[in-house]
Amino acid sequence: MFGAIQIGPFAINAGIFTFILCSLLGYLAIKKRLENEKGTKDVISQMVMNLIFITFVLWKFSYVIFHPLETIRHPISIIYFSGGERGIWLAGIATIVYITVQIARKRILINVTMDTFATGLLIAWGVGHAIWLAVERYELFYHLLQIVVSVILYVWVIRKISVGNIKEWLPVLMWFCIGQILALFFTKSHLAFFLGFSKIQFVFLFLSSIIMVLDYSWKKSDNFKET
Repeated sequence: MFGAIQIGPFAINAGIFTFILCSLLGYLAIKKRLENEKGTKDVISQMVMNLIFITFVLWKFSYVIFHPLETIRHPISIIYFSGGERGIWLAGIATIVYITVQIARKRILINVTMDTFATGLLIAWGVGHAIWLAVERYELFYHLLQIVVSVILYVWVIRKISVGNIKEWLPVLMWFCIGQILALFFTKSHLAFFLGFSKIQFVFLFLSSIIMVLDYSWKKSDNFKET
């Protein structure tokens, strides 16, 4: 997303606005998810706040790392530019490292951590596409499908899945992958690779198949134990 969002007389960088709103609503979704988890609520909530700060700093100011000469020549460019896609990847790697270290140090249950972060990311995903649709008004059906997928799966998680039950997340992840396969048909950059599917759609098809097999195997194993 490029450009700015006009709010009255103020113009706000679209990327920063999207990051702030997605982070805020994702954080609130995590708090809601953990409302009955007294033992881990405060620890995970603090970890999420730290992660939001770390992610923003790395994404925004990694421009200095990737464009040092431009930064020296035009220091003010730090305000207007970010690390872009490479900054996102750098922030993603830092996120994984930070979560791993915190789980080990504070002995947080990994299943609860994965559950709550996935819930927050699900909301952030839908909000991001809603903002993109409102600002850019581009690829209408693609973004609408992403919003619908996020809302339906979030309601499913809240109503049907107990906190930390990773097995119950498998169908959610499978349908998320299927949702991506369908949504990608409505992008203008869609380039058929085989049987009308693009390469990235085949990746999601492969992932959904793996998840389906895991879900079936787990359910079969549980049924066998019961008998």
